[in-house]
Amino acid sequence: LLTATAALLLAGATTATAGDLDASWEDGVEYRFAKRKSLQLGGRVHYDFASFDDDVTQFDDDSDFRRLRASLKGRVDDFHLRADYDFGLVEGWRGLYVQYRGFKRTRITVGQMVAPFSLDDLMSSND
Repeated sequence: LLTATAALLLAGATTATAGDLDASWEDGVEYRFAKRKSLQLGGRVHYDFASFDDDVTQFDDDSDFRRLRASLKGRVDDFHLRADYDFGLVEGWRGLYVQYRGFKRTRITVGQMVAPFSLDDLMSSND
């Protein structure tokens, strides 16, 4: 399903004329090829750094990427694609799925996704 959705997005991109292509930088880079076809590239970087003055207890200065995430979102009509990979402390796929939204108030999702069971999962990690 992921391959088919990506192929449909690329087909829409190659057949779009200059008047059909629209781009925005609001939340990553988003390209809209037609009325219901789009591709969005984005990511997130959270870098932590700690510096300590010499005191009674010795601590080492340290820094690390807590979150370094690349994301790809796509849409072809009622099919939505999402792929998020985290290169930070917890490396791996955060989300990799295809979703069908053609039914009223119903979404059918196939793949790996984060199920929102707490307020932390429902809020952005930027907040």
